[in-house]
Amino acid sequence: MYSGSKLLNTKSGSYEIDLTSWFKHIHDTLVTSKGRDLKYYPDFMYQDRWKYFIKFDHPVKIVSVPENVEIAGQLCAYKFNATQVQPDVIMLESSLVIKSESVSVSELNFIENSFKAIAKVNNSRLIVSH
Repeated sequence: MYSGSKLLNTKSGSYEIDLTSWFKHIHDTLVTSKGRDLKYYPDFMYQDRWKYFIKFDHPVKIVSVPENVEIAGQLCAYKFNATQVQPDVIMLESSLVIKSESVSVSELNFIENSFKAIAKVNNSRLIVSH
């Protein structure tokens, strides 16, 4: 359970939740295909899933949320989804699956884009109003 005064900010009838570090996927933030001649080797093949249900004490509406993402391929898959499952509940889910022990330079752009999408979600905010 997350709690604390820095987690939720209120501003003129809306709530702002900082999503920094909510989805702690194991990924290399510095991976790039630019100037690379050798394969990329992830630390290991794995699946990593995070799911949160945020329940409010009254109905809310999503004002701003990170864009839903779905990147799927033979080497890796990343998905982020934000859904209002009940009038007072918002579900946030994120999953990353690394399916290969190595990635060729020609295919590395796919992994790079997935990791950039994770970083973007991890530096975003969820804003709801009541």
